[in-house]
Amino acid sequence: MQTTKFSSFAPHLLDELQGIADGIGIHPQQAAYFYIGYNMQRPQALGCSAFVNHAIYARNYDFGPDLYDHCLSFLSPKDSYGSIGYNLQLIGRHDGLNEKGLVMGLHFVSNNGFSKGLAAWTAIRIALDTCANN
Repeated sequence: MQTTKFSSFAPHLLDELQGIADGIGIHPQQAAYFYIGYNMQRPQALGCSAFVNHAIYARNYDFGPDLYDHCLSFLSPKDSYGSIGYNLQLIGRHDGLNEKGLVMGLHFVSNNGFSKGLAAWTAIRIALDTCANN
């Protein structure tokens, strides 16, 4: 993964990955490999159901605990929007809500047409961190 391309979209996540790498004593590129999900193997398909209206976003998790981090994060960073969401691979998000009212979630992810690139859960985190709802 080229950090120069990634830094144009989410430089704050590079700082977060550096902190993780420093904290557990690994190289930052190893942290990126483990926690961004770039080009990693995927399960056959992931799917969850949800209910959404103008005031509610509710979902269930259709898969067992071996696929989830079991961690709800509340973030209030200085360089991006604050958010709440369930982690996937530590820094990614299955779903979440940011301080601007944007709600996003993954509900059916298939591997048809798979190609190298960011994992969907990393894209959700970047969108929650950097996008408003209007």
